[in-house]
Amino acid sequence: LLQKMALSRYASALQDAVDTHRLFRSRSLREFEETLFCHTKSFPISWDTYWDHNDPLRDVDEAAVPVLCISSADDPVCGPPDHFLPAELFHSNPYFFLLLSHHGGHCGFLRQEP
Repeated sequence: LLQKMALSRYASALQDAVDTHRLFRSRSLREFEETLFCHTKSFPISWDTYWDHNDPLRDVDEAAVPVLCISSADDPVCGPPDHFLPAELFHSNPYFFLLLSHHGGHCGFLRQEP
């Protein structure tokens, strides 16, 4: 919803590139991203092609420096860690480390105090 609100300010500029009606009616993150990044008017691509080019794990086997991945078990966007985290990567690759908190969020880790 926050991403939709942020993009709504640019709706008139986006309408030349994207089906803004479909974009703002999307009901899931995947539908939103697919409309915004795959169903462009000038260069439409498939969801699989998009992820072939943008998958963060595409070149993971070439990492040669330590990488710390931070996530939370209750992330509302990604879902349960056993569904989205590549657990085998953290067990098999000596350069990848995982810090998994019990609580947090997709874009930040909130605290009770201000």
